[in-house]
Amino acid sequence: MEKLVLIVKTKTQPGKRDDVYRLFEQYLLPRVQDTDALEMFVWCADESDADTFYIFEIYGDRSIQQVNAKDPAYLAYLQEAQPLLATPPEIMKATPVWIKNVEH
Repeated sequence: MEKLVLIVKTKTQPGKRDDVYRLFEQYLLPRVQDTDALEMFVWCADESDADTFYIFEIYGDRSIQQVNAKDPAYLAYLQEAQPLLATPPEIMKATPVWIKNVEH
């Protein structure tokens, strides 16, 4: 199966990044930990902008990303997180060519 990389850049309302992270912990962290096909997940706080964060994901099975996007926990997260965002997230999809320490 072809892997999928998602890179998501999100800008929150001023001072709301930590609130969005807590929603991630509440709604999405258990799903992330339990999804074997999600080979890597990194939630990153921007060092120069206190209201921006990035999510980096590597899926071993592209179809799992579509399943996760319809998961009730993800939909609940979106419902609570969206009012805290300054702009819609920027979502980039890519096909990885080489990944250190990950089988292809």
